[in-house]
Amino acid sequence: MSSLRPTFLLLASCLGLLCSVASGPALSGTKLIRAEGRASIAGNNIDTARKAALAEALYDAAGQVRMVVRGASYLSSAGTIKEDTGIAVEGLLKGYQVVDERREGSRYLVSIEALADTDDSECTSRKRADIAIAPISVQVAHGLSGVDERMAYESLERFLGDLKASDSWRVTDDRNIYGKTSAGAGAPKVDRYTALLKGYTTSAAGFTLSGRLVVERDRADNLALNKTDLVATATLQLIDNYTGGTVETIREKSKIQIANRLWGTEIDISEEDAPTNLAPLWSAIEARLEDRLGCQPLRAVITSISADRATLSVGSEQGVKAGDYFLVEFMANSQNAWQLMRVEQASPTASSARFMKATTGIRVNALATLLQ
Repeated sequence: MSSLRPTFLLLASCLGLLCSVASGPALSGTKLIRAEGRASIAGNNIDTARKAALAEALYDAAGQVRMVVRGASYLSSAGTIKEDTGIAVEGLLKGYQVVDERREGSRYLVSIEALADTDDSECTSRKRADIAIAPISVQVAHGLSGVDERMAYESLERFLGDLKASDSWRVTDDRNIYGKTSAGAGAPKVDRYTALLKGYTTSAAGFTLSGRLVVERDRADNLALNKTDLVATATLQLIDNYTGGTVETIREKSKIQIANRLWGTEIDISEEDAPTNLAPLWSAIEARLEDRLGCQPLRAVITSISADRATLSVGSEQGVKAGDYFLVEFMANSQNAWQLMRVEQASPTASSARFMKATTGIRVNALATLLQ
């Protein structure tokens, strides 16, 4: 697919001393843009008019991606104030295709569809990515009480419950298909035979979360204080099921004050706002997951292809509905190496979508991304 990076500058006047229009925080996505351009036909030169109309259509498409207005004023040698304002339209178009072109009297019309990487100031779609929970081991140091151990396990279960209740993702608890291991062992391997018997399949376009929680005692006594903390460290790996690679390693630590007394007394000088449980630890981890996945476009894998239709691995449980568009990009020598699909029907865990271009060029197991 060709990459077009058109940058246009149009000079205009500005009444104020400084004008500025800029976008908000950047959240990436892919957007389908429809644009058109018109140009006058001079001397019956259709080819020149077509190129001019196409250039205007590309300008229109780029302007829908991002626009920045910059202005400045300065004092001339004659003592007069002059204003210069530039309207810079900068867009990264990943490719385009002409969907209609025709002559209209003395002008030529070109309509295009273009794909663009966009920066949106907020989440435009609250589809839910799949997260499978693999084993998260809990290791409690020797010498800690059963109360401490129970607190650690219960805090993990509350965290997983909060994840399941979130609107940002669809969580499946897959810990029951993994073999049991002793505390302190690494992440266990999947019992694939058991998984096969249960008809289990991991969401190929989703993610897997696994890792461990370690709870230890930390003594920090000094000449004046008897100070003991309970230190919990969670180290989790977020794995991309499609590539098998690690998206992010999340490591967070939290302390709970067990004792903070003056030596030889019962005077407790613990901080009033000190954490009394592990809720802050799991809140920080959930925030990290939200930052990484919360606003990213939903992904799906094509599980089957038949004629001009395909089946996607996501459905209404992920928030997909009829009318949604998915994009598949693939390697090809042609300029427009992508396929658009429009969802026609969504079941809870799958969707049926129709190809929007005659030439598919894609295969089963291809990755599709929801268009913004």
